Amino acid sequence: LENVQFTIRHAQAFMMALCSEETVIIGHAVNNDLAAMRMEHHCNVDSSFLFAVKDEPGATPSLKDVTKAVLNEEMPKTHDSVNDALMSFRCLEVWLEKGGIVEDIERSSQTKNKNA
Repeated sequence: LENVQFTIRHAQAFMMALCSEETVIIGHAVNNDLAAMRMEHHCNVDSSFLFAVKDEPGATPSLKDVTKAVLNEEMPKTHDSVNDALMSFRCLEVWLEKGGIVEDIERSSQTKNKNA
């Protein structure tokens, strides 16, 4: 990282320019993203808190598993933060349409093995 030109301070400044106190940040496990940037923001909608994992009380489902269960779509193999935000938003729309009454999320075998 010695030749990195974009620092955490740049990321923080970028977010501060985009967000006011009233800006709603929507995402999946967005608390992790904010912590990585050493930022606090109190107006968040986080899909990781809205969906439960089947037979694992208190566990956080992966966005991959939520997207598959809720939208019946596969997440791309290559990480894409814009796609992650879009899928999280689409899953939140379904959650809202159903009044928060949704099935628990079944972990995929890949996710089960990663968490074992």
